[in-house]
Amino acid sequence: MLRKGKGILVMIFVMFLMASCQQGPSASEQMYNHLEKAVELEKNFGEQQEQLVSLQNEEQALYEQILELPESEMAKIKKLSDEAVSILEQRKEIIQSEKESIDAAKEEFDNVDSVIEDLESEELQSKANELKKAMETRYSAYEDLHKAYKEALKRDEKLYSMLKNEELKMEDLEAQIEKINESYDQYKEARAAFNTATENYNDLKIEFYEATDLNIKFEGNNQDSQTEEESTEGEGKEKQDTEENNENNEENKKDEKEKSTDDSKSKEDSE
Repeated sequence: MLRKGKGILVMIFVMFLMASCQQGPSASEQMYNHLEKAVELEKNFGEQQEQLVSLQNEEQALYEQILELPESEMAKIKKLSDEAVSILEQRKEIIQSEKESIDAAKEEFDNVDSVIEDLESEELQSKANELKKAMETRYSAYEDLHKAYKEALKRDEKLYSMLKNEELKMEDLEAQIEKINESYDQYKEARAAFNTATENYNDLKIEFYEATDLNIKFEGNNQDSQTEEESTEGEGKEKQDTEENNENNEENKKDEKEKSTDDSKSKEDSE
């Protein structure tokens, strides 16, 4: 009987040790890990912004050169248009890479579904569900942003193809310029919606962290999901400046395209 009793005590002790060893991070810690890994996966999204601005500037320079050329320089117009289209292709590749990083971050974020119900209090569960809805809204807004940007690039590409046509009609050029203007207006609206959704998500994430007992310290924007204005390192002003330049470039581009219409009309009058 004594031996049997000792055996039971040993088994209970071993089971206790095993349970202690198997005890992993708390539900709050698991949430934190998934949320911050999602942020890390989005770093590539922030990095792509500077490349896009640089390429847009290159394309703009080519476009301005095309506008300055007379129709007698059609060979050079075609060459510059081809170079501009090549830059558009690079921009397509970048926004695809950008989307892949957002998709990967969303996939990582979705891992919180299995953790929310294990959170330590109803308050945390409620805040986590709010956070989840905010991310869904943000991701939907990004889908609209990505779609709008792709459409704008598609219409830009068609414009360059039209500029190479020696028999281009003025009404066709004007119609295409109008479509491009519409695309970039939609892009700006989608960008604003995405940024708003991102800021809301980041605010709710801070609220969730503050409600836990993790004692998380917030340093700058390093723990924030990316908006269109933010830099890779969370230096908001630097990224804000580049985005303002980006927006100015788009407005200048529209002005130049409208100017090209006026220039073409003037050429017709002079002829």
